[in-house]
Amino acid sequence: MGVTVPEGLKEVLNLIGVPYPDVHTDGMHQSAADHAQAQSAADTSATQAHDAVARTIGPDSPAYTGDAADAMGGHSAQTDQHVTAAHNAISHIPGVITGAAKVVTSGQVAMIGIAAVTAVALVRNSLIGGPFGPAASAAQILESRAQAEGVVAAADEGTNVTLSKILERYVNGPLRDLLEKLRLTPGEEPLTATGPTGTLPASDTRLAADSSRKLTTDSLEPNKGEKLNSWRRGGGSGGGGGASSGASAEEAAKARRLAELEARKAQAERSARGSVSGFFHEEFTREAARLQEEINRLRGA
Repeated sequence: MGVTVPEGLKEVLNLIGVPYPDVHTDGMHQSAADHAQAQSAADTSATQAHDAVARTIGPDSPAYTGDAADAMGGHSAQTDQHVTAAHNAISHIPGVITGAAKVVTSGQVAMIGIAAVTAVALVRNSLIGGPFGPAASAAQILESRAQAEGVVAAADEGTNVTLSKILERYVNGPLRDLLEKLRLTPGEEPLTATGPTGTLPASDTRLAADSSRKLTTDSLEPNKGEKLNSWRRGGGSGGGGGASSGASAEEAAKARRLAELEARKAQAERSARGSVSGFFHEEFTREAARLQEEINRLRGA
């Protein structure tokens, strides 16, 4: 069961002017466990799908051979890369949720201690009497308020700065990049899966060796690949419109990417200005500079 602020001490926190939200962390821990369980089930399904493809195009299977098997192997390998990138991103979510729960619990424990000490001090000062009792009580309230505000600031930095930065770098950012790669325009590079964790197992050596091979149009019909490339360059019927449409799609993708980078840069600058820690201020400033360099490169392309 999570730590909560007792009702009596909530009134003390209201008295010193720093009410603290009574957040129940049991649900946060349960959410982290649910995420981990769902991820485990998804990993199992992805591995089973990979193995099924490997068995289908394996050397002992007569169903798919030649170019058809190579094409299926290439598509399966690319799907494995996408799944691995998503796996690497969402694997950090349970840790972030657990970290947030720990920050909340630590803050509530600290606030309970401040409220208890303040309550005892106020009772003691009320027994003094004369002009010194109210003065001592006022001084105690001001001191407790400063301490409570420090706890709130630390909790805010732990969640809104540290944890949000981890979430952005390891979860949101990679997932956005993955979605951008899944919206590839003609001529762009396919996704290369990278990450701090491993990749999905490749039990079939043929699938792993031929993962980069794809079915070309030349293998389906002689000279068809050259015809398709000529049409893309605008050499075929309606080629001018096709080239214009392709250019428009590339410009739209470039504009979307620029808007995303500008938004991330603005967020990094706001975080740098609002950071109470010199380390995080430097980190966010460096991130904003890196994003600006990427924006400049994209605009000059």
